[in-house]
Amino acid sequence: MSKSQEDASVVRPEKSRLGIRDLATIGIFTAILFVLCIITGMVTAWNPIVFLFNPALHALLGAVFYALIVTRVRKPGAAILTAVIFGLGWGVLGGWLLTGLMVIAGLAGELLLYKGGANRISRVTLAWIAFEFANFGGGFGTTVLNADAFRAAGERTGQSAEYINAVIGAAQSWFIVVALAAIIVAAIAGMAFARRVLRKHFTRGQSGK
Repeated sequence: MSKSQEDASVVRPEKSRLGIRDLATIGIFTAILFVLCIITGMVTAWNPIVFLFNPALHALLGAVFYALIVTRVRKPGAAILTAVIFGLGWGVLGGWLLTGLMVIAGLAGELLLYKGGANRISRVTLAWIAFEFANFGGGFGTTVLNADAFRAAGERTGQSAEYINAVIGAAQSWFIVVALAAIIVAAIAGMAFARRVLRKHFTRGQSGK
């Protein structure tokens, strides 16, 4: 067998390192997710209880953008980089708890999407739920862990003491269970829509289930 024939018979593995186009895709759509989170926060902030459902609304509207990232890139590092960039954005604004939780969510996403997981809607949905649970924990975790710190942060942004106390009260009540359940339902619904929009991405080489 000639050298050229030997070379032709070798199946070269697909590049697994993130390239410039991959980084651009992650950066652009993560920025959209970040801005969308600010918008959903503004929309839900009119009522302390409704505000708890900000991550659920973000899970519904942002699912398609997360799906675009993981189904277009399909390489190790996409999930963790998306989560870290998003978390660092909030960390710069003082939300370092969210940053830490996003690292954990990103690692969970990497495990779920490993070896073809990006083709499977169930795994992408679970990765997205982990992302939004981290978003919720970063936003409201301090109401349980350090209510005084949450209160001080709210006062710095001009929120009234009455409003801040109402948010803390809601987050420390049974509403938190409903809000977390809403994230799961919203993430599933959002990914169902994303699957319809991105059908060719989910079905490339896999059943997409």
